[in-house]
Amino acid sequence: MAQKPTKADDRTMSRFLTSNNTKSKTQTITSAPKRPHSEVANSSADELQMLMHELSEIKNEIKDTIRKEDLEITVTRVVERLLNNMASEMDAKFMQKFDCLKMESETRAAKLQDQVDSLQTENEQLKEVMRKKDQEMKKMNELLKQNDYYSNPGIVGYYEEFMDKLYTLSNKRLPVWAVSHAGHVKIPKELEIQASSHDPFNLEGQIQHKMDFLRNHVPKDVNIILIGHSIGCYIILQLMNRLPDLNIHRAIMLFPTIERMALSPQGRIATPFLRYFRWIARGAAYFLSFLPQNLQRKLIIWHLADDNLPECAIESSLNLVDHFCLGNVMYMANTEMNEVTDLHVDIIRAHLKKLTFYMGLTDAWCPVEYYEGMKERFPDGDIKLCQVGYEHAFVLAASEPVAQLTWSWLEKDVSEKINAD
Repeated sequence: MAQKPTKADDRTMSRFLTSNNTKSKTQTITSAPKRPHSEVANSSADELQMLMHELSEIKNEIKDTIRKEDLEITVTRVVERLLNNMASEMDAKFMQKFDCLKMESETRAAKLQDQVDSLQTENEQLKEVMRKKDQEMKKMNELLKQNDYYSNPGIVGYYEEFMDKLYTLSNKRLPVWAVSHAGHVKIPKELEIQASSHDPFNLEGQIQHKMDFLRNHVPKDVNIILIGHSIGCYIILQLMNRLPDLNIHRAIMLFPTIERMALSPQGRIATPFLRYFRWIARGAAYFLSFLPQNLQRKLIIWHLADDNLPECAIESSLNLVDHFCLGNVMYMANTEMNEVTDLHVDIIRAHLKKLTFYMGLTDAWCPVEYYEGMKERFPDGDIKLCQVGYEHAFVLAASEPVAQLTWSWLEKDVSEKINAD
């Protein structure tokens, strides 16, 4: 490959032409008169030597120029090779790093997707739990709307309308008596609580209280019809078992709580409160007792969410503002949860012909499954299921219709007994 002449080549060619011109001049001069041969020889030798020296310099310059050019070319090629190698290495490292980042991103994306799937699963599970909790809360609200907590207070005032209706339906020929539970109503200031050998306010104490009333205030030759409501039905079964000499003609059990109270739907809610938190309610009642009675009445109406409450129910509920009465009510209820467990099958079987059971269709203290169990155990018993939907605490809204039902079960026997006498 021909190389482009450099400046060094130009100088060399110039010198070469100058040398030739000099030589021509010399030759021209030699055509002049001849000088001695020795002088001519010496002059030629000097010129030749000078020319050879110049040629050597030109050669060296050419070599230097070639070396420099080769070096530049070599350096350029080396630099290009290094740059190419560096570029290749950088490309390789970049691709390697890119692949690593791609794998990491794919791994992270997979993990994030797993987390998203897991969160979606947890979200669905949480929704299901919340749905179940919402259903439970709705059930609880329905139970609370039934006012079933007020089935326990054994306060006679709640039953005034029921008693008046029964007495009226009997043409006022049938005396109707009722007994409050001990400690559930305010005691007149002029009276004092007598000392007792037993706890008068637990379930057993209430049974003894009713036995004492029958022994001390009811003539022995009188036929008795016992009507119990809620825990009163359990007490009646105990009276029939413990007082065999008592002339019991019939026993009516209205919405009876005679088995597995703590395991009933309402019992599951009430039991923890009665065991661990009843002191809170008693403390609240203590502070409420300082409020004017008009304000207490308004609070009772608001709490029971019924503007049509009978006056007797409002007056009776005022007893629960007294912390002493409320404490006794909850204390007795707590003992009920612990003691009313298994059904007293033997007692019921022994007095089955005298018993009439009326059980609620929506009773959270005595659910329908309890009714079905009773029907299965006592197929010949007079066991009825309410089809109207009366609540367990019927005295708050259905005293008269329940009294009419009760009289319809008693009318024939009572009329025959009265006419016979």
